[in-house]
Amino acid sequence: MATDGDSRQHKRSKGRCCNFLFLLFDQKKKKKITGLGVMGQHATATAGPSSSANNMQDTRLYKEIAASEGLLLLPAQLKELGIFDYPELSLHSNPLDDNEEEGRTGRGGLQGLSSLRRLEISGCPKLLASYSSSSSSCYFPFPNSLEYLCLEGKVGTEALVPLSNLSSLATLILLDCDLRCEGLLSLITQGHLTQLCCLSLPNVFVGSESSQLHDLDLPSRSSKLKELSLHIDDVDGFTATPICSLLCSSLTKLEFYGDRQVECFTEEQETPLLANSLEEIRFVGCDSLQYLPARLHTLHNLKTLHLDFYSSQLRSLPDVLPSSLQKLSIQGCHGILSLPDPLPSSLQELCIKNCSGIRPLPDRLPSSLQELVIKDCEKMQSLPKDGLPSSLQKLEISSCPAIRSLPKVDDLPSSLREIDVILSGSEELIRQCRNLIGIIPIVKA
Repeated sequence: MATDGDSRQHKRSKGRCCNFLFLLFDQKKKKKITGLGVMGQHATATAGPSSSANNMQDTRLYKEIAASEGLLLLPAQLKELGIFDYPELSLHSNPLDDNEEEGRTGRGGLQGLSSLRRLEISGCPKLLASYSSSSSSCYFPFPNSLEYLCLEGKVGTEALVPLSNLSSLATLILLDCDLRCEGLLSLITQGHLTQLCCLSLPNVFVGSESSQLHDLDLPSRSSKLKELSLHIDDVDGFTATPICSLLCSSLTKLEFYGDRQVECFTEEQETPLLANSLEEIRFVGCDSLQYLPARLHTLHNLKTLHLDFYSSQLRSLPDVLPSSLQKLSIQGCHGILSLPDPLPSSLQELCIKNCSGIRPLPDRLPSSLQELVIKDCEKMQSLPKDGLPSSLQKLEISSCPAIRSLPKVDDLPSSLREIDVILSGSEELIRQCRNLIGIIPIVKA
């Protein structure tokens, strides 16, 4: 059965004993593939000695039953598995491994893949349909060995799905799916979870575990977290959940993604969200946001601030940015007319893209600045009046036709290694930069 969507990946999978397998939707198999099974699962689950002849007989019988029930058999040694666009696929129990007297309930999901480390599933709306009843809440659909789990789209159940067995899980990504997790709290406080990404998933933090938070010693529990990346698309709803303080207490990276309702942050929202440990904050698609958090300047470990809006609602940046800031990226913020002056003395990278309102840069940029990128800023007319920073190594200007000149050669910083103006939109600037070929190591003009 040819289900691999990439021939090179298929060859690699064969060459490594089927360690990697990616299943893409096959129109011809649409009605046939309704479940997944694991080769040899019956043999490994049955206790006691057995002859090779019996094992072969069991395997043949299992394959016959698998074929009749539309099961796709997977090699037990898989380490990575991707399943994409199988609308009828549901995790089935092993039809030969359903003996309650022997403790095998048949609701094993992918438990037979005991070596699986990475699992990605998308477009399988019936994936967990068999886990819809309350009696299935004690059965784990995914193997304990998982370190990376990504689920995208609906999964076919509104019941709580147990994940507490995934003690090795480091990355959990849930995208636009209806999954409600049971055991997430234990993964956060006792497991190895370091990255959590939730997009358009309002119920992921709503469940029976919420009541347990009141009994936790949050400072000691939060220390279990390492580096957690949390994507938020409902700031108000998220900060209202009891788990918010626990999640954010030791964050190093926080991303607000796609919340088009929030206009500003209240003090009640800022307090749990803005942990002193934060090193990176990204605001993406928050097109109604008018003000950045007031406490932003107090984050003394913050190194990266990224704004990507495509709106005119945000009119200005705070007058004072964190003194530790090393990278500032602003994109699509059409309402911003100028940058704070002065910028933090620690700043190393400044990137301004598609900001139609910004006309001048500050007269003096920080001497620490190493990279300056300006793109699609049609109203920006010139570079800083006091010249370029002495530590600047890279300068890129693209689609900024009003910027027509650089400082004189003698006034360019000796540290400058690369100039890219090939798409600047200014012929005058391009001609000037071509004269720097042989003087500056890399010139793109």
